[in-house]
Amino acid sequence: MFFVLFFVAYLDHSVFNFARAVVLAWIIVTPSLVFVLKFVINSKSRSTSHGRTVVLVLGDGYSFNEFELAQLQRHNICLHTIINYDGAVIKEKIEVVVTRFLVINLDKAAQPGLIKELTHLDLKGVHLLAPSSFYGEFFT
Repeated sequence: MFFVLFFVAYLDHSVFNFARAVVLAWIIVTPSLVFVLKFVINSKSRSTSHGRTVVLVLGDGYSFNEFELAQLQRHNICLHTIINYDGAVIKEKIEVVVTRFLVINLDKAAQPGLIKELTHLDLKGVHLLAPSSFYGEFFT
């Protein structure tokens, strides 16, 4: 689109030179200004700890590769992994680490004991996510 507008403005001989200069300046300056503004806003919002999203990952069914970890870090998402499926460990980790999301990342089907422990935990404000929901929400 940028090049089409640039080409039309350049080839349009029916406008005055001043109008052509204004249009060309607008075509060149506006996208640059938008990119700079987007960069400044993103760097400011991600640099504060208030914007950090803490995700607690239960299990090691899927291990993130380096690219995915870099992408999560770029979006200021901090992962904490729990390998031990004990309810007391999960409860302690949720209380110590102020988390907003709990991803059930198991390598096999969840055992009834784990489901029972998860239902008895006080998870106010913590969203339970399946790995597919987590990937869809944080990697798009």
